[in-house]
Parts: sequence; structure tokens; C-alpha cells
Amino acid sequence: MGIVMMMAVHSLAMTALMGIVLVDGYVFLAVIALAFVAALPVTWIVPRMLGGAVVIQDEGKAPLRRP
Repeated sequence: MGIVMMMAVHSLAMTALMGIVLVDGYVFLAVIALAFVAALPVTWIVPRMLGGAVVIQDEGKAPLRRP
């Protein structure tokens, strides 16, 4: 009977560990997704700040393409 109890406790512990690992994996993915979404505006703003002159030059060229 002791062996059966140990097996049951062991399987419960393994199930709990697997659940924690799964939840941890989902939390990890959620954190990565949040970081990615948070980084998107930064990756859009920084080139605008650094390449403002380039953007202005491109805007200056736009009328030349018009007929």
C-alpha cells in the first residue's frame, strides 16, 4: 500500500511540476510578447528621431514625382 501511495504522490508532484512549467512557459511567452509590443513604438520613434533629416529629404523629393 505504501508503494501505491508513493506512486500517487509522485504522479501528483510530477503533474504539479508540469503545470508550473507550462504556466511558466506561457508567462515567458507573454513577457516576450509584451516586450515586443512595447519595443515596436521605440523602433518606430528612434529612426524618426535619428533619421529626421532623411525623412525631410524624402518629403522634399515627393513633389518631383508628381506630374
